[in-house]
Amino acid sequence: MLSLLNACVLCLRQQVVEDADLVDVSIVFGAGYASFWAGPMRYIRSRGRDELVKRLEEFAQRFGERYRPDPGWRSLAES
Repeated sequence: MLSLLNACVLCLRQQVVEDADLVDVSIVFGAGYASFWAGPMRYIRSRGRDELVKRLEEFAQRFGERYRPDPGWRSLAES
């Protein structure tokens, strides 16, 4: 899940998609993400950006660079 969230933030930062709503719609309809969660960006808002970044940093230390938080996390508004 953390890898998916990190990839979604990367796509936003690189402007692959215009906004967070399009990320959510794309992942729900394109990849079959559970619609009752309303998409990964909404999940980030509900869990809290800082909490998820902290978990990614912990995973990066433990499991390697593939979990390093994307720089785009800094530009997301904390909920």
